Amino acid sequence: MKKNPLYKQIPNFITALNLTAGALSAVLAFEDRIIEAVIGVFICAVLDFFDGFAARILKAKSELGKNLDSLSDLISFGMAPSAILYKIQTAAVINLQDRSFILEESSVLYRILVYLPFLITLFSAIRLARFNTEQEEAHGFTGFSVTPNAIMISAASAWILTHGDNVIARHFMNPYIIGGWVILISFLLVSRLRMFSLKVKNLRFKENLPQYIFVFLTIILITVFRLAGIALSIVTYIIICLLMNLIPVPESDASDTESSTKK
Repeated sequence: MKKNPLYKQIPNFITALNLTAGALSAVLAFEDRIIEAVIGVFICAVLDFFDGFAARILKAKSELGKNLDSLSDLISFGMAPSAILYKIQTAAVINLQDRSFILEESSVLYRILVYLPFLITLFSAIRLARFNTEQEEAHGFTGFSVTPNAIMISAASAWILTHGDNVIARHFMNPYIIGGWVILISFLLVSRLRMFSLKVKNLRFKENLPQYIFVFLTIILITVFRLAGIALSIVTYIIICLLMNLIPVPESDASDTESSTKK
């Protein structure tokens, strides 16, 4: 039996680092070190990019790597953001307790609201399992990806914590708003919504219009709003995808694509 050279394990090593960073990020969140946990999620996103990049460069794709990557993503982009949002939600519920007697710790509503963020972990697991069993589409995929979701949750949570005196941040620090946000995200993760990929095969403007629009708006949002701009850019991505799903693809374009493929 022919053994793979050691360098072929580099992508798996990076994936293992990603998983470890994700686990540590979750621990930091449970210890109320939210900003450090958010930084951990961002590090996981960088490692997630490089393990795939290394696998393509080294031609080291394997079933082991595929399954390890999914397990890593579940921890880094499912469990870690859930833990961050859980702590944010707990603080939001405590802030509301003084004004609502139904939110006592012994109440059912209290427990539902506090533990609701872990739906993100559950639906991320379903999203990843489905992605592994379905063939990837040429120009994108269905359902909201776990990585941008984790980045959005982390950036928004960090912004809310660091801008507590901001009027908008105070409004978002509401357990019912956070709960509704969690339910919406969970639905998007397992939806059949067509999402475009940021991977492009060429630089033609017409063929990559959504990508160019997204990058342009992201630069503006991050420049103007900084940390909040990261979360807003992911929201912008979702909106662009929703618009793409509402606007039907002309039959002429589909036929042109088919004819060009045959050539």
